Amino acid sequence: MSDVITVADLEETKKHNTFHVDVITGRTGDYATNEVTGQVQKTLPATINDIDWSYVGKFADGVTFTKSTDFALDASNTQWIYVGASPFPVVVPAGTIPSAPDYQVVHVNNHSILTGRNDAGAHPAAAITDDTKAQTVQETLDGFQQDLNALELDVSPPVNYLTGARTSEQTSLTIIGDSITQGIFSGSGLSNSNFYQSYLYRVCRSVFNHNNRGFGNDTGRMYETNANMFYGAWFEVGMPGNGGGVSSAAVTFPNTGLVEKQLSIPSGEWIEIKLREISKVGFFYDGSQVAHTASSADVALNGVSVGALTTTGTAAASHTGYITLAEESVVGDTIRITAVGGTLIISGFTLYKTSTVGVRVNAIGWSGRTFDDFNTPAKIAEISALSNFEVSFSQRKLVAIALGTNSIYQAGRSQTPAEYIASLQSLMTEIQALSVNTTFLLTVPPRANPALHPVQEVGFAYDDYVKAIVDFADANGYSLIRYDRSALSQPPYVYYSDGLHPSANGHEIMAKIFCDAIGVPYDNYVKTIDARPSILTRTLEYPIDSFPGSGGAPTIKWQDVPIAMDRIKSVRIRSSGGVEYPAEVFWDLANSCGMFWQRVTSTSTRVFYPNTNGFIRTTGYHIAAGLVTAGKPTGYTLIIDYL
Repeated sequence: MSDVITVADLEETKKHNTFHVDVITGRTGDYATNEVTGQVQKTLPATINDIDWSYVGKFADGVTFTKSTDFALDASNTQWIYVGASPFPVVVPAGTIPSAPDYQVVHVNNHSILTGRNDAGAHPAAAITDDTKAQTVQETLDGFQQDLNALELDVSPPVNYLTGARTSEQTSLTIIGDSITQGIFSGSGLSNSNFYQSYLYRVCRSVFNHNNRGFGNDTGRMYETNANMFYGAWFEVGMPGNGGGVSSAAVTFPNTGLVEKQLSIPSGEWIEIKLREISKVGFFYDGSQVAHTASSADVALNGVSVGALTTTGTAAASHTGYITLAEESVVGDTIRITAVGGTLIISGFTLYKTSTVGVRVNAIGWSGRTFDDFNTPAKIAEISALSNFEVSFSQRKLVAIALGTNSIYQAGRSQTPAEYIASLQSLMTEIQALSVNTTFLLTVPPRANPALHPVQEVGFAYDDYVKAIVDFADANGYSLIRYDRSALSQPPYVYYSDGLHPSANGHEIMAKIFCDAIGVPYDNYVKTIDARPSILTRTLEYPIDSFPGSGGAPTIKWQDVPIAMDRIKSVRIRSSGGVEYPAEVFWDLANSCGMFWQRVTSTSTRVFYPNTNGFIRTTGYHIAAGLVTAGKPTGYTLIIDYL
């Protein structure tokens, strides 16, 4: 289907145009806000009014500087401002020759000042009138032009610092943050119970919707892994803390693990999950904890056990693998996880809709913390384990570091701008060491309401931190989100609930900016069909042995399937013994061999199978690799479920 311009598209374009008019005319006051992106920009009239250079005379005659934008001329008419340590006013004796470090050269291209035509005594009273009358229109315009040149206004769109920070189906996205990411909200704005209003939840929904390859909703993972088991995961939609299932009374949240908030389920106790469409059930558990003694976890669907997950690993980020349900659950189903053989310490769920294919999102939020709190060997190892999980060596990992607010505003944890950058760089270095091929997305924390939350480090202002972060990102080529340019950072700071933590509207602004940074349309809705997938799907089967052949090295086999690629819901492979496997079980992207498929026409898809390893991947393919046997498999059947 070709793209169609909708009324909504036209309305959005109108809002962009209105914003541009507001910036130029100043009809909204000193600032204009883009209703679509949340961008705030000072208007042209306000910028002009802010140009406050004042000529105070010539050093030869003696001058007095009363403010930082006063300037004086030396014998060669070079303009100097005072930048020394003495407080204003600064009286400068006649004949002083200005030089660093007390004086600094500036360039004020004001025609009247440079010509001295308005200096006291330059013209007798009558001569001023004659001079004005004698000035031609062109001379007057030349003067105006030189005055305008002095303004050096930048009305171009904000610099895009987002190069390289893009998600795709081959990306692992990990977001590391503080209380704003975690989901603790102060004041009258948000609480844990409506976590779905947080920027983190909105970003996750948008990412999964963007990676949707099916009809109506996401056909891949659909749900993120939240490392904060109480303030994050417990209050996500469908979980016991927010409209979902229930849990037994003995369930607790010990202050252990990556963000010191894990989920403890004693032997025989359980939690329930509702309101989710799930076909794959798994989770991370902390096998390094002495308290973790469970041997397995039973998984039940609507009261009927569907299998057990082994939990005998000893690593902090051990994973159970998956139980694949016979049919995807619907929003009215209940999934129960019960600890078996001892206490189960869960550190993150991997509950996926259809498959383990597509972008993964790890949410790591820890209230009150800074860069150094995450920079320990144990925490770096767990962050890297999450980032690397189910991602091949060659695939790119994207790590967004949304920390820094506490480094600026929290007493006892604050850092100078130089210390801030050093801690940030150290954290990035340690992550990169264990998670190769990682791209970083950095953030400038939004400006807090200075009347309620002043900068803690004496002698530094918020703008000093902004400059340090921007310079660091520019110097090293890192992508950067400029929250300092957002509506959050502008007075009267109406998008905060307490001057520091964003309100619901503030979180929406952050989510839209974040989504723009990673190349994802803002789309924060859960899209679901409350019906059994079997009612909506059909199935086609093709013996892989029967695939027509073609030449080349390695030899390629393929089968044309009369199904539009967007309608394909899942691809499975059945062995000669009748055992069915999801396609991703056999994937080995490092070797790039096996099953993959590509759109041929609007109504057909071509499924390929190269006989040997070494097939070079091409952008645009959905790829599977590493089938059970080397070379062309015998006795295997391709099964395609489609809508």
